[in-house]
Amino acid sequence: LEQNVEELENQLYSAQQELVQVKELRKQEAEVSSATVRELTADNAALTEDLEASNVKLAELESSVLKIKEELTSAEESRDKAVLSSHAASEELAAVSELLET
Repeated sequence: LEQNVEELENQLYSAQQELVQVKELRKQEAEVSSATVRELTADNAALTEDLEASNVKLAELESSVLKIKEELTSAEESRDKAVLSSHAASEELAAVSELLET
């Protein structure tokens, strides 16, 4: 009977040690999980900042493209006017030349 009691005490001690280890592992797991959540939250915040900066840069580029398009349109209009003026001047020159020849 004493031997059975001693064996049961040993089993109880072992079970208690395992319980302590399990509790410690769960505590460590919770700490790791919390650290992981904090790291992921920080990563998410950094990515959000990067995205916002990229959106600002994109808006600036879109504005620049719009300005360039406007300048191109204005340059094309000026070119068209210059071509028309050149044709008109050529016609006037031809008319003056014709008058001079007669």
